Amino acid sequence: MNKSREIRKKRRIDFLRSLCFLMPSLLGVGVFFILPFGVVVYYSMIDGVASKNFVFLENFKRLWCWRWRWP
Repeated sequence: MNKSREIRKKRRIDFLRSLCFLMPSLLGVGVFFILPFGVVVYYSMIDGVASKNFVFLENFKRLWCWRWRWP
């Protein structure tokens, strides 16, 4: 029983060390990919930057029905 406890402790320490090496990479992905993506989604669902009127998918409907869109 004592040996299994030592193995679990070593695995926990190994996991924490691995997490320390992964955190800078995960933080970079969050700051430079996930956060800007969320901002783009937010801005696509409001009426304008100044008014901040939430219109959800109305902007996409207007874009789809636009007369002078590309072929």
